[in-house]
Amino acid sequence: ISNLDIFDQHHRIFVKQQKELVEIILDWETANKYTVFNEHKTPLLFIVERKKGFLDALKRFVFRSHRSLEVDVFDTQKRPLLRIVRP
Repeated sequence: ISNLDIFDQHHRIFVKQQKELVEIILDWETANKYTVFNEHKTPLLFIVERKKGFLDALKRFVFRSHRSLEVDVFDTQKRPLLRIVRP
């Protein structure tokens, strides 16, 4: 089984963003983190946005979702599976 066959093994998957307290209180965008669950709420994958320093944090705050994005996808053992880049 390849690492991404996980999508063929489940009828539904759910993605939940993990919010940090500073995001909630100050409405300040931080590097996004997500957990991918199956229909039984069992974690399948973790997705983490790459942090690139203060300038990137400023772009995240100003441009919100209209910016470049680079995330890494990990299995439940924290092994890297995939990198996704939106230029």
